[in-house]
Amino acid sequence: GGDQEHRTMLATKHFKGLKFFLRNASKEYSFTEGTLVLSHWELLFYSNDGTLDASETYNCLSSVEKRKDQNNFFIEFFFKNFKNWIISLPDEATLEEFSRSLPTYKSLKGDGGLEVNVPAFSQNVTAYDIEENGWDTYNAERELQRLFMPIDDKDNKWRITSINSNYEICPSYPAIGALPKSFNETQLKAAAEHRDLGRFPGFSWIHPTLHTVIVRCSQPLSGRLGNIRCPEDEKLIQEIFSTNTRKPIHQNKIIDARPYSNAMANRYKGAGFETKEFYQGCEVEFMDIENIHAMRQSLEKVRKLCRSTGPNDSPNVWLSRLEGSTWLTHIQLCLKASIKIAKMVTHGVSVLIHCSHGWDRTAQLSSLAQVIMDPHYRTIRGFEQLVEKEWISFGHRITDRGGHLSSVSSVENEEESPIFLQFLDCVHQLLVQFPTQFAFNEQFLIAILDGFYDCRYGTFLTNSEKEKITLQLRDRTISLWTHLNHAANITKFQNPLYDLSKVIPVLTPTAAPNKIVFWSGLYDRSENLLSPSPSHYVHTRLVELVDGSKTQEKRLKKAIVENYKLEISEKDRAIAFLLEKAGLTQEDLEKELKNNNSSSEAVADTGDETAK
Repeated sequence: GGDQEHRTMLATKHFKGLKFFLRNASKEYSFTEGTLVLSHWELLFYSNDGTLDASETYNCLSSVEKRKDQNNFFIEFFFKNFKNWIISLPDEATLEEFSRSLPTYKSLKGDGGLEVNVPAFSQNVTAYDIEENGWDTYNAERELQRLFMPIDDKDNKWRITSINSNYEICPSYPAIGALPKSFNETQLKAAAEHRDLGRFPGFSWIHPTLHTVIVRCSQPLSGRLGNIRCPEDEKLIQEIFSTNTRKPIHQNKIIDARPYSNAMANRYKGAGFETKEFYQGCEVEFMDIENIHAMRQSLEKVRKLCRSTGPNDSPNVWLSRLEGSTWLTHIQLCLKASIKIAKMVTHGVSVLIHCSHGWDRTAQLSSLAQVIMDPHYRTIRGFEQLVEKEWISFGHRITDRGGHLSSVSSVENEEESPIFLQFLDCVHQLLVQFPTQFAFNEQFLIAILDGFYDCRYGTFLTNSEKEKITLQLRDRTISLWTHLNHAANITKFQNPLYDLSKVIPVLTPTAAPNKIVFWSGLYDRSENLLSPSPSHYVHTRLVELVDGSKTQEKRLKKAIVENYKLEISEKDRAIAFLLEKAGLTQEDLEKELKNNNSSSEAVADTGDETAK
């Protein structure tokens, strides 16, 4: 359907009589028999007994391995979203036939880029059950207005601008942004030319009462000696920091996400970092977060660890291998830097964040700091808006980092890297530390990750907002948020422990090593293909408990009201009985009470304590 009607679709191919091996939480295997299907866009397996119906897109496929074990023949599929399939084939001939067929299906379908190589464009948009259009979830101007709303006009030193509406100043930046009112927009182009790929200091977030800000950009093109200057760039940063009236300009901070050695290596190429003396004496602090290649290699070690661990392995062996992957160290460094930024901003310091290009580590730190400081971004739609703003509109290289158009494995693709996955892992760390402060659960984060890699929806496809507009994704594809926010799905992503009335404005997380956890719900998810994950059971039980508590509370309130009514009724009957015995009426009683009150007031006026 849709845009695929005029293209040749590959005929579906079936391989019957295969065994799909399932691994449980105890690392033990069982199998179910069924059929493996190669379709135009995805791999499918359905069991003969109807217990298993699995599908994954080729875009989500990381690598495939085939092996022979005595007289058994196996194909193992490794997916980017941490699902693994192990399938046994009946004989070597079937294995060879499958090996010949798979490349035709999984390879790129043509030279037309995303339009012909991802399934998102094949969905029939008009036939989709759109209960809430996900493309309307985020609106840049509306979000900027929300951020500036708590600030009086006379105190707001920022203005919303559409100076980049044609994406001419910076092709990888959003069309709409904000600039200091005191900065001359005509100087922005010159300022952008001093930043790598034109990614000038762009507004991200403002504190509602302190008016301190987070801005983000790429590294400056300061030359090998760091002595190349740009008056417009220096002026822009000066005006940004001047909007913070609580601190002198030199007390605001420039956060470089990279290790100092990496920043110096970039300086030798003519880029690097800011020279303190040229930027009003502002200090540059380095956060020691490694580059995309280190992250890709680290995550690959986690993949191998998860699939190679056996039921009898020592916990010490597991922990040693996990330490050797350095994955949790990377998570810790990202969290540590984000916590530092949040502390600065909430203590009256404005912060400028960058790495090299400003679309990987910068996106991580900026968005995590905002999750810590802004409760809105801890709601389902608020988090979706944050992702749209900081990752999609500010140009995270989604096509490249997700390997959407790659014809090689994830390990071999130099541009592929789990930067967004790492961000979601860090959010999960916050969710674990503050289980009542997020309106969503870990299944929501995992569903977003699936949407990032499987390319079924238009949300996570392009490298920039400009590309999104050029490809007309709004009209030609379904938004992932349309799917996740649908009534049929959203309830399973809601956190039953979340209470809006008890929200903490600013979280106080820790990056202490004993608080960093391994995200088993994601990395071990292949152990739950047939049965729901442990987190699903926890979620279901929590919902039952919360619903039961609310029901009990309603019953208690009803009982109190009924008891009160009963008490009033009994008192009325008692009074009626006494009046009847005394030969009085209700009117006589009211008259007597009125006289009593008058006498009491008269005595009170005399000040005679004895009389009282």
